[in-house]
Amino acid sequence: MNGFTQLDNNLGREIGLTCGSGAFHIYFVLYSHRNAKTGACYPSLKLLAEETGKSLSTIKRELDKLREAGFIDWTTGGYNEQTQTNYANSYTFPRAAKWLALFFCLI
Repeated sequence: MNGFTQLDNNLGREIGLTCGSGAFHIYFVLYSHRNAKTGACYPSLKLLAEETGKSLSTIKRELDKLREAGFIDWTTGGYNEQTQTNYANSYTFPRAAKWLALFFCLI
């Protein structure tokens, strides 16, 4: 990965306190795949597992924690019967979006 990821300190602390450090790690790596201009974010679970060193079951469990706490949401990508391929989920970051809106309104 190249570049940098900017995340609000208070949001990061809240994620860690609410969901744990493992979930924060997953959130950070997931958020690093977000397109800053469009908000699009579609990394596969396999890619998240590779980049975090966690198992697929751990990734799924931590994503569920983050979703339940309202830090992320996603639309399921689905499955193509013909090619027998899974499509990646499309992730959104509701609380990060609120922080960004506040930040840019104050500038």
